[in-house]
Amino acid sequence: MDFSSKQQNEGKWCWFNGHDASDGGLCLRVMSIDESRRISKIVTKSKHKPIKGQVVKIDEVDEELKDRLTWDYCITAWKDVKLDGKLLECNADNKVKMMKHNLFAAFFIDRMAELNDELETTRELQEKNSKTSSSGSAPQIVETA
Repeated sequence: MDFSSKQQNEGKWCWFNGHDASDGGLCLRVMSIDESRRISKIVTKSKHKPIKGQVVKIDEVDEELKDRLTWDYCITAWKDVKLDGKLLECNADNKVKMMKHNLFAAFFIDRMAELNDELETTRELQEKNSKTSSSGSAPQIVETA
């Protein structure tokens, strides 16, 4: 299976009203392993403490910063997001504000789960096609929505 080293991960639009963009929505992307590791390095502080005669490494994670960086990465853009009737710019501070609202957070979580499922389905189809084409059959093209 051939993969591009210049993988695009710009995001996918998820509209608040199904397929109707007129009510606005979010452009979301799945976090890569490299980005997850980068964020973990930023938010994790290691301390060494003596416990029962041994020095033990204890990691402390800044969960608020982790959430902020995660949301900032995964939400690449939005359209017509309002708080108390005021249109909000898509920036890290406003993403944190909006994630405090249950309906917005639930929409984000549900759409991210769907994107992860789509990614897993694509991976499985590619794996299946790779096995089929390596057995001598003609290569198959897989298209996803």
